[in-house]
Amino acid sequence: MKNINIVQISAAVGFLCAAAYGCTKGDDEDVNPTPRTDLEGVMVTVPAGRFARGSAAGLDIERPIDNIWITKSFLLSAAEVTNREFSEFLNGNGVGADGKMATARNGSQALVGNSATEREGKYPWGVEYVGNRWQPVAGYEYYPAIYVTWFGADEYCRWKGGRLPTEAEWEWAAGYSGLKKAGQPAVDSTYKYTGFNEWGSLKTYAWYYDNSGGRSRPVGTRQPNPLGLYDMLGNVEEWCADWFGANYYQTSSDNATKYAQDSAHAASGEAYAAARDTAPDFIDPVGPDSATVVYDKTNSIPNRIYTSGEYYPYSRGARKVLRGGSYVKVQTSGTEGTHRVSFRGHMQPQLHWNSYGFRMAKDL
Repeated sequence: MKNINIVQISAAVGFLCAAAYGCTKGDDEDVNPTPRTDLEGVMVTVPAGRFARGSAAGLDIERPIDNIWITKSFLLSAAEVTNREFSEFLNGNGVGADGKMATARNGSQALVGNSATEREGKYPWGVEYVGNRWQPVAGYEYYPAIYVTWFGADEYCRWKGGRLPTEAEWEWAAGYSGLKKAGQPAVDSTYKYTGFNEWGSLKTYAWYYDNSGGRSRPVGTRQPNPLGLYDMLGNVEEWCADWFGANYYQTSSDNATKYAQDSAHAASGEAYAAARDTAPDFIDPVGPDSATVVYDKTNSIPNRIYTSGEYYPYSRGARKVLRGGSYVKVQTSGTEGTHRVSFRGHMQPQLHWNSYGFRMAKDL
């Protein structure tokens, strides 16, 4: 496994170039970028630190803002796991045409869908089962693996001796700026996006609806963030380890007052720097326990326990977190857009889609 400390030289050069000059016309959707074969297996060191999680101007599920301490440095894949890497895992574990495997933790689970047949083969950019083996669709070896369930992502990471990042680790790594906050040296400044604060620069760092041409792209072909992490926004949404709770931020501590304050700031358009500075602290959060994830969208039946087959609301143990947006997502959601480091996606762990992928974390 290759490892780089904080910033790869090439990533740093790319980041500084993008910051100084922006994106050239040659980077638009009508150009097929050259696959980055050099990024497979590269892990970036994400330093320990303290940051403000969430957004007062985002959606309700992103509030209130809390100061989060990530107490230990960890490794994170520089790029999303590719079709070539995921095929090796499937074949190494004898996964058959149905994409299922008997897992040690979760029983028999579907890990992946066949790109040649899923959704009538309209999105053939992943892996397919040919001649009793899984392989990348020809020409898409270094594209991000798609049609991956949460179970598939989790099992791959365990097979490689790693794990999925927690939601907090993902947000910290995606928004990392390397800059200390003025007047409060214990808190690091994080970007709203991944390497920048103005959404007009998004196409420099992310493949999304406006520049992707409606399909995934080779990993690592946009600019990286200051840590040397590619595609933290856009290309494919990334599974995280945590169960999703719509009101998790509000109930993970006595945050009712803080939530009301942040909501008022968002409604009035006021700056919320003070809210970030005075937020309560949480250490290495890992999300809600599956047994406590109960959210009633209509609030018509308080405390009801919903079955796993119901789409809404989010029943206990029903959904896992997805982060980062994807190539099919437009930059619209609420007032802030989906391609932000604080935006929270979610889906049932047994489901896969043509925009679901992942990257791996490792403990140091």
